[in-house]
Amino acid sequence: GVGLIDQGTGGAIYAETCNTIIANTSFDQNRAINGGAIYFYDISVNQIALIHHCSFERNFIHYNMNLIGNGAAALQQEGSACVTNVVNCLFAGNDGEGEPIISMGTTGGFLNRITNCTIAHNLDLETSPAITGSSKIENSIIWHNEGTYGRGEYNQLNGNFLITRCLIDNYGSTGGGTITMED
Repeated sequence: GVGLIDQGTGGAIYAETCNTIIANTSFDQNRAINGGAIYFYDISVNQIALIHHCSFERNFIHYNMNLIGNGAAALQQEGSACVTNVVNCLFAGNDGEGEPIISMGTTGGFLNRITNCTIAHNLDLETSPAITGSSKIENSIIWHNEGTYGRGEYNQLNGNFLITRCLIDNYGSTGGGTITMED
């Protein structure tokens, strides 16, 4: 899908201030200015968005329209009260057009969770990492996401993350924030 092109959000799904559960869904070749596949705005902390058993492949930011330079190729959440849990999902082959693949936002902090996911082989991140924002990442693989930021070709994380039992290629925060490893 092409999302709300005039507003530029959510290539497949745009959700605002609602309880959202997305399960067993494949998001393939969606595009938008923000949230190439999914865009959440002001999901209440009392209504946690849950995405599980989904695949996100070949989604992208519509660069010709994204002149303001923000967005996320697969999943973006923002607003004053957003909490999202992503469980057992695959993010592969998405094109960031210089933006992250997943933007978890910062307001949910470690209530945001990425669990049992693979985020790998996404491309054209330029100076953006694969994942931005704040979240707890558990038992996941973050590998070979291509971009540049003075550290070679791989960018993985930028923000505040609590990491537990993960396999991360060339990890490190590429633009600020804190990464804490937990056993």
